[in-house]
Amino acid sequence: MIQYVIENSDDEQRFDRIKNQLTLPNIRANIVNKCQTLLPKFVLYNNYLRVHPSIHLDNLAKRIEHKVLDDDQYDRGNICLLKFLGFDARKLATAGAVTPQDTTSDGLQKYKDALDNRDYRLNAASIRLTNEICRVWNPVEGKDEANKLRIKADGQYLKVVVEDSLVVEVELDQRSEGFQWLVSFFIVFFSEITDAHENTILLLDEPGLSLHGLKQAEFRETLSRLSENNQTIFTTHSPFLVGANELDRMSAVSVCEECADKIDRKRFNVAGHTKRVFGMYGGEVVKARLRFDNNLINPVLDRFGTDVVIHENGDNFDINVEVSESPVFLSWIAQFGSNAGIVAPDSLREAIE
Repeated sequence: MIQYVIENSDDEQRFDRIKNQLTLPNIRANIVNKCQTLLPKFVLYNNYLRVHPSIHLDNLAKRIEHKVLDDDQYDRGNICLLKFLGFDARKLATAGAVTPQDTTSDGLQKYKDALDNRDYRLNAASIRLTNEICRVWNPVEGKDEANKLRIKADGQYLKVVVEDSLVVEVELDQRSEGFQWLVSFFIVFFSEITDAHENTILLLDEPGLSLHGLKQAEFRETLSRLSENNQTIFTTHSPFLVGANELDRMSAVSVCEECADKIDRKRFNVAGHTKRVFGMYGGEVVKARLRFDNNLINPVLDRFGTDVVIHENGDNFDINVEVSESPVFLSWIAQFGSNAGIVAPDSLREAIE
């Protein structure tokens, strides 16, 4: 027996309510799925990949093809190097074959062209890599510092060599631990942010431990460049990795039995905190004469206050202030490079040199 529901009756309204209720699980599931696609992905780094200075191309290509990577051979870092340079391990290995498979005149010419093309691309890649690394390493002219990287192909081996101002070439692993770390860090991260880590939030645990203080201060620029494409959060115990103009983006974290107090950013006094930072490492307070280029007047007034006495010297000016001889103060001065310096005392000037 078929029963009909009268239009606009109570039964029809009850039926519509039941039908709407039945559709809610599907609507809820679609909303949850959409929200899951919008959730940020976090990538934690506490063990940084390295680039091997000498790569056997055919062996690497086979491991990639069989999806059996070898951490002892730094395969992941080496893959990032090839990706950063725009190369393929198998193609480079084929071009580096000891003898061509086709020994005809045309075959030999194609083999020669492939080798020449590989050399041209490696030279171009070397120039690009050198320019990028020099931006973050900032080699000092006149000192025996690495200032050029070259990617060389020798048969089945791809080598990363470093050249200093004396035109002396050594493999990457013969340079300082800090330089090796920085080159590897730059190559790995700037190759993966356009691929595996696109639109992810990067969590870096104690980056730059292998760098000395002044290089850590310069390394902040690399972190800033990294954050242009990925939100980057890093932890550090080093005062050199905290810029004087970045305190509003810093949070102090401590482990305690109770929940940590949250920082009230509306009431957070950056200037007052900055003054405390200069003395928080127990350095001796000394009277110092500092010299700055004229274009640094605003950072100096922000640091020492508008009541500081300015002694003009043409293109630069001096100030006499009391400072704490601490790593944080030296880092603050060092970030300005040749545009700032310590005139006196000698002990403070020698500490930064």
